[in-house]
Amino acid sequence: MFKKLFFLTLLTFITVEVFSADYTFAFGYLKNSSKDKSYDYLEKVFSNSLVSSFKGRDIDLLRASEIESELEKKDLKLLYEYSEDQLIDLCDIIDADYFMYGSFIPLDDYYVRLVISIYSRNTDELFTFETIGKLETEIFSLIDTLSAVLFNAASSRVYYKKDVIADNSKLSIITNLEASEMNEMYSVFMGSNFEISTVQSTDLENSVSSDELQYFYDLISSKNSLKKLKDSELKKETNFIYGSWMDAAQSQQTKQDNNYINFYYYDYPESKKKALENLSKSTKNNDYLLIIHFNRSRTKSFVRCIDFKTGNLIWMERNITADKESKKKYKSKIMQQTDEIIKHFYLTSSSIPEEEEKK
Repeated sequence: MFKKLFFLTLLTFITVEVFSADYTFAFGYLKNSSKDKSYDYLEKVFSNSLVSSFKGRDIDLLRASEIESELEKKDLKLLYEYSEDQLIDLCDIIDADYFMYGSFIPLDDYYVRLVISIYSRNTDELFTFETIGKLETEIFSLIDTLSAVLFNAASSRVYYKKDVIADNSKLSIITNLEASEMNEMYSVFMGSNFEISTVQSTDLENSVSSDELQYFYDLISSKNSLKKLKDSELKKETNFIYGSWMDAAQSQQTKQDNNYINFYYYDYPESKKKALENLSKSTKNNDYLLIIHFNRSRTKSFVRCIDFKTGNLIWMERNITADKESKKKYKSKIMQQTDEIIKHFYLTSSSIPEEEEKK
């Protein structure tokens, strides 16, 4: 007997870009990760309903059944889970720009946990998010919400925001601005309703370069992550050879090189995660870590925000540009950008004005 389904408050996104028909969005199945087989039917229900919810948008859609038919021609099967290399190969085979897959597991008291991933072939980015909701009868509402999540995950701003950042929150900020520019940014924050804690010095030269801060474009937190699947072939080709012909110094150097490669390349996302955890411990009284990267002309920025208490990535947005109001309010491009960013503190998908969504 079908079990009741459900209302779910999900991670929220803002729609800022309309697809052209050149884009193809492929939908895999959401795997039932529980041992309760009575939920298996939802694997196809979720996938097919999401495809239906996308109709009417100028996007080419691929159902899971269509993907299976295409893969069968090559003696392949549609999987529930994919490695990074497999994702790249899959999208090439089915000629899809975006591919969605994931899993769900029913919890006690009619709650359910969903973990969903969206891979973009064009940007080589994989966004994964986790959410928990309660089982109710609102399955169509759930599908509509998930549809918006997927659509916006592929937008030009890749905008994700779980909650508003409340007034009086204490913020730690890391940015690529130089000292004089930081003062402009801080002056706008000081006129707002937030408390700022400096975690980098305001020396004449910023110790955090634009290139270094760019590394925080992709982040892995405990529940959500955005990462770039670059240079996946390098891992296959890197091989450290050990042998009895090595003396002690050579052996030690090879092991050290191997550790460096693992720490700074293969395990770099995990290394960043640990670094952020250490920063959180050193700023126990603060609420959020805000990473703000400005472009060279200071006319655009991307933001990453981490909740220190949970360690979760709660806000990510790129291509932020100041609106007319901010440009009229300030002459400085940095102050315009900062003012625009602060406005977004208060926004969720349900509170965005219609004219903002249509930009």
